[in-house]
Parts: sequence; C-alpha cells; structure tokens
Amino acid sequence: MSKFILVFISILFCITNTLFAQDISRQFGEVTEADFDITNIEEESDLPPAIVLHDIGLSRFEESNESNGFNLIFERRTKIKINTKAGFQYGEVEVPLYHRNGQSYEKVKKIKAFTWNIENGKLVKTELNKKDVFEEKATEKWRLTKFALPNVKEGSIIEFQYTVVSPYYFNLVDWKFQRKIPTLYSEYTARMIPFLEYVCLTNLYQKLAILDNHIDKKRMPRSFGGVSYYDNVYTYGMENIPAFKDESFITSVDDYISKLDFQLSKIIYPNGVKETVISTWDELEKELLDKESFGGFIKKSKKSTQKIVTDAAILDKSEMERFNFAVDYVKQNFRSNKKVGLRSLPLKTFLEQKKGNICTVNLYLTTLLQAAELEAYPLILSTRNHGKIFEDYPIIDFFNYTAVVVRVNGKWLLTDGTNPLAANMMIPAQCFNGKGLILAPKLEDRWILLSQNLLSMENYKFNINLSEQKDSLIADMTLSTAGYDALSLKDEFEDDTKAIRQYWEKERNLNLLSPVTTQNYSDRMKKYKLSFNASMPVDRLDDQILIKPFLTTMFTVNPLKQKERNYPVNLTYSYLRYFQAQINIPDGYEIANLPEDLKVDDDLMKIQYQILAKDKRIMVIGQYQFKKTMYLPKEYKQLQQHFADLVAYFNQKVGLKKIDQE
Repeated sequence: MSKFILVFISILFCITNTLFAQDISRQFGEVTEADFDITNIEEESDLPPAIVLHDIGLSRFEESNESNGFNLIFERRTKIKINTKAGFQYGEVEVPLYHRNGQSYEKVKKIKAFTWNIENGKLVKTELNKKDVFEEKATEKWRLTKFALPNVKEGSIIEFQYTVVSPYYFNLVDWKFQRKIPTLYSEYTARMIPFLEYVCLTNLYQKLAILDNHIDKKRMPRSFGGVSYYDNVYTYGMENIPAFKDESFITSVDDYISKLDFQLSKIIYPNGVKETVISTWDELEKELLDKESFGGFIKKSKKSTQKIVTDAAILDKSEMERFNFAVDYVKQNFRSNKKVGLRSLPLKTFLEQKKGNICTVNLYLTTLLQAAELEAYPLILSTRNHGKIFEDYPIIDFFNYTAVVVRVNGKWLLTDGTNPLAANMMIPAQCFNGKGLILAPKLEDRWILLSQNLLSMENYKFNINLSEQKDSLIADMTLSTAGYDALSLKDEFEDDTKAIRQYWEKERNLNLLSPVTTQNYSDRMKKYKLSFNASMPVDRLDDQILIKPFLTTMFTVNPLKQKERNYPVNLTYSYLRYFQAQINIPDGYEIANLPEDLKVDDDLMKIQYQILAKDKRIMVIGQYQFKKTMYLPKEYKQLQQHFADLVAYFNQKVGLKKIDQE
C-alpha cells in the first residue's frame, strides 16, 4: 500500500547493525545456560529489575468463517530474564481484548508459558497450568486475560506466547519497541493484504536494526472475492534498546518511547469500491457537528442559553463583561464530573441534574457565549497524558477533551467552565499539549496553540530564629501562589488546613508549631496564601551551627538524571520560584560561613542567589524562572547543569558560631 511505502522511505536511513542480540535463541521453548548470563545491556547503569531477551510480534489476516471479511490474527512470543524481586511483576501478563456492544469479542488462544531456573546445576522448566489463566472485565469495551508465570525467582527466565483473534481489523496492534526495562531484541512483522490500507505513525528515537518490505511470493497466492493476491510483508526490528527511565518533564510516556502506531485509512473492496476511513479535517469536523451528542447538543442548548442572556440583559455590556458573565454563570450553576471525551449527556439530563461531563459543560458554555453575541466555538484537543496529535492525519481518536475558544476584543481566548476555582481565561494545565482544533467551518486557520501567558509563581518568605537550646530553628513561613501553581495547590488540598499540615509534616519533614492559615481560596484574582510557624533541627559541624535558609522547600536531587536525552524536556507551563529568608543572629553568635552567590541569565533560565549580611541579620534571596516550556534535546546538557546549580546553591547552609569571648 502506498502509505506503507511512504513510511518505508522515511525511516530507511535509520538502519543500523548490531550483533549482540543474535546470540540469543528466538525460538519458543529454547533456553540455554548462556541466556542466564545476560543481566543488562547498558554500560555504567544499575542492574535493571529485568531485561527483555526478545519480544516478537506478528499480525496477519485470515478469512473469517463467521463473516464475509477477515479476522486479524496477532501472535506474540516474549522471553524475559528476571534479575531482582522488583522484576517479578514482569511475570504477570495481561492480554487486552476488545469487544463492541457485547458482540464480536476478540479471543485469546494458544497460551503457553514457561519459567526456567537453574537448580542444583540443572536447567529446570516449570509450565503454566491452564487453570491459572483467568479473565476479568476492565471497562465496558475491554476485558483482560491474565496469567502469572509459576516459580519465578531472582535469576529466572520466563517466556510466554499467545494468539489473539480479532474481528476488528481497524485494531491492528501497535508495537512498542521500548519498555521501562532494557530490551535486547524487539521485532514486529505485519503481513498486509490489498483490501486494507493503513497509515503507520512512527516514533523512533533509536535506529532500526531491521527494516524489510517484500511481496511474499514464496507462498501460494490467496484469493478473496475473485481477486488473487500475495501478502505484502513489513518487518521492523530494533536491538539493544535502553530502558525508558526519565519520566520527568514529559507529556505521555507513549509520546517518547520508540513505537509503531497503525491507523486504518482505507478499505478496498474486491469490486474496486473504496471506503475512506481517514478522510479530511473538514469531514471529521462535520461528523462531530452532525452528531446528536455533540453538534446536536449545541443546537438544542440555544433556547435555554438565549433565555439566560435575555433575563440577565447583558447585551449592552462590553465583550469582556459578557465573556465573564457567561463563564461565571456556568461555573456557578453547573458541576463537572471530570470525565473527559467528545460526547455530551442529553441536554434534559444536564439541566435537571446541574452536572455533566467536561464535554457537556463546555458545549453548554460555548452556546451561552454565542448567545451573548460572542464568536465562540468548541475546541477539541488531546490532554498531556493522552498523547500528541498528528496534524497530517485527521483521526478522531487523537482527541479526548473539549474546551472552548472565544474571540474577545479581537483576540482568541481559551476558556473552560469546569473549575470554579480557575480564572476565566484558564484552561486546565493538562490541556497544554501542542495545538487544539477549533470546530469552526468558516475559519481559515483552525489550529490554535494551547498556551497561556499567565504568571505562575510560588513565593516563599521565611523569618528564622534559633531556639533557646540552639538545637533547632523556628521559622515563620508564608507561601504566596499565583496562576497554575495556585490552582494546583487549591485542587490538591481544597483548602483543608489539616491536610496541608499533614503534607508539610510528612512530606517536607517540618514540625508545625501553629495551625495553618490560608487566604483567598475562593478569590480567583488574588494570590492564594498559606502561613504557619514551624521548626526543624539544625546541623552542626565542629563549632558551627548550620542553617538551611529555605528549610525543606527546595528539591535536593537533580530531576534530570540521564547523561543524554533524545526527546524534549516539556514543562506543563513556565513558572517562577522566589525565596526570601531572614535569619536573625542570636546574641553571642556571629557569622562563621556564608554561601556563595550565583547569577545566571541565558536563553533557558534566569537564576539568582544572593546573600546580604547586615548587623544581626542575614538576608538570603533566591529565584529561578524558566524562559520556555519546551527545551530541545540539544539544550538538555545546559538545562541539566542549571538544575545542578539549583540543587547545589539553593541548599547551601549558613554557618553561625559563638563569639570568642577572649
């Protein structure tokens, strides 16, 4: 198929050759003592809990006896070496099975599994008992077949194989080369037929070791509907794949691991008729707006929202006033159950219950903004944990969230009616993921960047004294927050001062000496503040008392741990951290040691750390600000060094000592 030819060309130059993985047998049921010697493929790294020796998948099509079409057959065989107890989890296997409307179930068969151990110098094989295979319901559309390998120990080798028979040929299995443990060899083969065309979306952060495409004329030709054909075979292989370890500052893990993602794009019938599955953005938009549970909801909402606007008599107000009225009205009168998706509840149910999923709430907000004579449209997007959108392929499954875009005073604003604690020009932080699609047929450019120029900040202030015994410090602390940092704090604790206290005591290791007080929880336009009095032990070095000016508020480990990173560092939003500590020097003591200053101001970050000492007070000021939300792999080393500087400088200690009386 032409789409596969394009993919073949695009990754042809990524081929590399390695030999290490060839030493391991890839036949099921074949294990040698040499296999047990392999524990890792990564130099200078800790022993992983397990290592995949091989993972091999094959997708092919067979004519169905139950329909006039094909079944999709997926076969998998996997061998894993277990290194530590933490690797036992890889001996617990789940096979997801899809079904629609309680009919046409996917089925798993031919399950075989063995655990291999060396006991008393001999190779011992333990086979999975079929009675230990069971099934459970995961969701309305998914079931899981589960089994656990027997007799798994540290040092075991486990292997399993199974076959899934599916009537859903749209569900061609995606293949992940990379896992959270190293993989010695991974291979996927797709035997394609001329009646189904797929788009293959690739994430390849490592070069392929194998890439092959050929027409399989070694087998007899097959026939369907009077058309004779051969399978078109595609094989992708990768070797020595490192574990995916660094999950800091990313969107979805699936966006950054090496994988293949298949989407059915066209069905070609034997009589030559073609049915397009992946069409155009215009057709996708029309399909959504024609749906009863999307565009139909908007149409039915117009009468209700028009009455709200008429009763409020707001049409003579400014655009910004009308915008705020509409968003405030929805936030104050309706609640969200926080469920994502592109399908609304029935209007009657929503109005009666005053509650709905996110799509329902925001479609109603869209209609209310339109009733207020503002240009507003539904905005569909993919949340950060759902993965990225490929703008070249109009696939509805890419999207899982409905927000709102509205033009106010000539500018597009992003808004969302589901969180009453959020400012009206805020969408949830989980929505910052590339671009969103505006559902507006008349707009020329319907893609909009999902970002907002809003200051997010945490500002810490400390007034620090030593206890009478000089064995601990006592600090009055105030934390002021703004933007998404404030909203995150509000959402996490819901202004529950007991929960806030528990967090600072258990997670930040402070001993709170007073109740926690908060300010401005319900006021979206003011900084959200919390205050308390706390103590923590001081450290001693010889005759010095060592004080951490910022207590335990600063991270102590660099979150960027990898030597190299071949994918971006992706912050949810840019933010500022500001620290100001006043250390009051007790009578009879003087400064023994002051930390070093630091000043950095480049294209990536702004960092400042400064010490000012005067009379009996020491002022320590620190701040850092990210200048971007996305840092490219080529900027990783520099950004990593900035984080290292933050850890080193912002955790420095002030030294005090007794004044020499002689």
